[in-house]
Amino acid sequence: MLEAYCFPRSALPGESLPLHVSTDAGTFDVEVAREGAERTVVWRATGIAADAHATPSNAAESGCGWPAALEIPVGEDWRSGYYAVTIT
Repeated sequence: MLEAYCFPRSALPGESLPLHVSTDAGTFDVEVAREGAERTVVWRATGIAADAHATPSNAAESGCGWPAALEIPVGEDWRSGYYAVTIT
C-alpha cells in the first residue's frame, strides 16, 4: 500500500511543499515533474522512510492528518504551471 497527498496543494518558489505519505513498504521514491508541452522532471528523491497510517473515516471532509514524510523544496527557477508528484 502506498498513498500520499500534498497539502497545501500549491507553493511559491523558495517555499517547500509537505508530502504526506502512508506506506507499508517502509520507503518510497518521489519525482516531481512540470507537465506541459514537454514533461520536465524538476526534483527527485529516493529511499524516503515512511510509516503506514490509518485513514480516518472522515478524511474526505477533514483530511487524513498524516505527518509530512518530507518537504519538497520548490526551486526559485520553477515556472508557474501544473506539477505532478509521482511516488513509487
